[in-house]
Amino acid sequence: MRPPVVTVLMAAYRVERTIDQAIQSVLAQRGLAFELLIGDDASPDGTWERICRYLSDPRVRGWRFRTHQGCASVRNRLIARAKGRFLSICDADDLMLPGNLARLAAILDRNPQVGVTYSRLKVIDERGRELRKCFQFPGPSQRWDLLRNAVSHPGTMIRRSLLRSVGTYRAAYQVMSDYDLFLRLAEVAHIRPVSNRTLYAYRWHRRSLTRTASKELVDRTRRQVVAAAIARRYGYQVSWAGVRGKAGGTAAHAVAQ
Repeated sequence: MRPPVVTVLMAAYRVERTIDQAIQSVLAQRGLAFELLIGDDASPDGTWERICRYLSDPRVRGWRFRTHQGCASVRNRLIARAKGRFLSICDADDLMLPGNLARLAAILDRNPQVGVTYSRLKVIDERGRELRKCFQFPGPSQRWDLLRNAVSHPGTMIRRSLLRSVGTYRAAYQVMSDYDLFLRLAEVAHIRPVSNRTLYAYRWHRRSLTRTASKELVDRTRRQVVAAAIARRYGYQVSWAGVRGKAGGTAAHAVAQ
């Protein structure tokens, strides 16, 4: 096998219904060398048995972790084993569409100033039926401006070297660890969408973490992530009852707005 250009990361938990399709969509990619790393996060169903069907393929490596850790920890463990120059995120209930890896890798190859790229995506249901026509997250208006979570995490490709400067996923966040990572990536690299291609299908279903996490947990974590970004970028310590600024009350109030 040629050394992989891209490492595809797939964290899996209780996805026995969808992971076959997800894996097959990755293995169907053409045009460059890649590897697929899969981490089963102690699934209680048949997820690991499904993964084992593909481990004879030299492009696939898989691990079954004994205790449930959360997807951030699983992704970090996969990143530590990655060999590719670029990292591609494919969730175990989604689908990579034809041309995904080759087209996104070409963007990073041709544009050394770009650290992150992603395409348009479509939303499908549990049966693969299209729920929403193809659309694209708007991306940052400035390099660091992602405070509205304007980038899609699944289907994204990232330079592995960037993670050495910003760190990997923060496992302390039960949700939104991807949002936190992108805020940090945006501070050191340009993010460029591929506007004319739909290269990923995101599956919206009742068991996804997006729908099972409590609103209270999501809101609390979002406040923590945004406060940390403001502290890094501007030096202000934010509390949601007020803002304490090192430059004085007026400037701090402007940040709060």
